[in-house]
Amino acid sequence: MALLPHSLDYSQIENTGNQSIENFNINIVKFIISSIILKSVAFLGNKDVIKYNAHSEIPKKYWTSTIGNVYSAYINFLMNEKIIYRTYYQQGKCFAYGLNVPYQYSRIFVEITQIKDIHKRKSAFCNTSYTAKYEKSLIKFFDNTHFSVDPEKTEQDLFERYLNHSFPLEKSHGVPIEEHLKRYSNYIMALKKMVKFMNGEFRFTRNSTCFIEKRTAKKTYKTTGRFYSSFAYLNKEIRKHLIHKHGKLIEIDIKNCVPYLLSNYFIAKRPKITKKRINRINEYSSVYMCGETLKASMDKEIERFNFLCINGEIYELFIDPLKDFYSERWSQVYLDNYSEEYNGSFKHDRDLAKKLFISMLFGKNSHYLGVQNIFRDKFPILYDILTTIKKQGYKRLSHELFGMEGWIMIDLVAKSLIKEYRRQIPIFTVHDCIATTKEYVDIVKCKIESVFYTLFRNSPKIDVG
Repeated sequence: MALLPHSLDYSQIENTGNQSIENFNINIVKFIISSIILKSVAFLGNKDVIKYNAHSEIPKKYWTSTIGNVYSAYINFLMNEKIIYRTYYQQGKCFAYGLNVPYQYSRIFVEITQIKDIHKRKSAFCNTSYTAKYEKSLIKFFDNTHFSVDPEKTEQDLFERYLNHSFPLEKSHGVPIEEHLKRYSNYIMALKKMVKFMNGEFRFTRNSTCFIEKRTAKKTYKTTGRFYSSFAYLNKEIRKHLIHKHGKLIEIDIKNCVPYLLSNYFIAKRPKITKKRINRINEYSSVYMCGETLKASMDKEIERFNFLCINGEIYELFIDPLKDFYSERWSQVYLDNYSEEYNGSFKHDRDLAKKLFISMLFGKNSHYLGVQNIFRDKFPILYDILTTIKKQGYKRLSHELFGMEGWIMIDLVAKSLIKEYRRQIPIFTVHDCIATTKEYVDIVKCKIESVFYTLFRNSPKIDVG
């Protein structure tokens, strides 16, 4: 699978190439151009920050290992045709390649290409040997020959998300303005993840923890928390078009999973009522509370919070207050978080409310103060419990909840289904979501409900689609 600019005339390139290179192969040209586009975007130390490069370093070893020594003839041909350029040689560095101006920042079309030996190169990277060992049952489903996707529909959906209102890109002094370059970079990165997935370049990550057995003092390791896979990294616009063997993958998603787990965390922990807590809450509560009334109020708050989470309605509670708080900035906040235009829909409102709510839960107490105040107005006692927990380390809560989520969705649901049905059910996880084919949706949904009910005596709302 290759990414190619719409702005190039490939028939003209092939005609010229046949006159310039013996046994000319247009697919090698496409591979070179696609490689330059794929190298143009990379994450910058953070999965949410994407850096775009007009030209990128590509070593000789890469070219020779994929297309052989003929690469230099094709590189020179593309340079002579003024399709690509190469930077001047610098000692200690390899050449960098980029598309020439007429072909930069073009809309992309995705093409299935086959070049001898190139697409046989598959790789699976695991962050640790423990991930490779303990997540083997999940990893075994990742065979790129079992996947197909409609590249045209997928590219169209990604284009509409990121560039529909921003294309052609607005430029200043020949360079796209920052906001438009960010959207274009996100568009290319989404396509890049799809290409790597379909070409069989998979990555798997899960944290591991050391346990010491009491009797023997022997160290043992196991994987914990969320399981990050190449499937989970794909944009939702890509996942919805994926076909596994002969069936479309359908996602079974838990609504409000993180708040739902938090509500059950509150139920299990039953935080203590201390004098300090009473004094803190009375500072901003309109009703004076003593120990007994505070305990009764806390129980009611936890019960209400849990009820809203079970019914998948917790984010809806915060939409209007958040829109009032951000006022005319609401659409810009959405754009900043999702790199797409806000369209005024309920879905966009809910998505942003969810993003802000989760960011507030897991952020420092000094961040998202406006969101915190709204949460405090709705749940003053839970607000105090939450901020007290985060004073001991703001990352502690996210580690506990993601650990709980991973244990439930990976270890209790996904792996149990794989074992019980002897790998007959294809299982792919995206944190609080499991994807499978249509004929197994009911089985997976029932398993999720059963596991949650066994653990908490209640089950969250589940979306299928």
